[in-house]
Amino acid sequence: MAVAVSVGQLLIKIGSARLCNDRGLLYLFWSFFNLPMFIGGLLAVASPLLYFFALSRIGLARAYGFTGLSYLFTLILSVFVLKEEVPRLHWVGVLIITAGVFIWNL
Repeated sequence: MAVAVSVGQLLIKIGSARLCNDRGLLYLFWSFFNLPMFIGGLLAVASPLLYFFALSRIGLARAYGFTGLSYLFTLILSVFVLKEEVPRLHWVGVLIITAGVFIWNL
């Protein structure tokens, strides 16, 4: 689920760069229907479904703990795919969250 959320956010970010509002409202509306936005939207819908499936297999406390990994995956994707610069403090925060997820699930 955390990977689906992160990849979905990445694709929505890529798709949003293709939005064009200088040609009128109708063109802006139709520019939302590009492939990255569409697939990102599907992943945004699929993520809660995957979470519901996880809840049917494992306990709430364990399943909810894994949602914190989306911070790690999103940060990594933003650096390597979008070439964004991430402040060191964000890396520290993500390391703390990731350590917390692992401790939570011991």
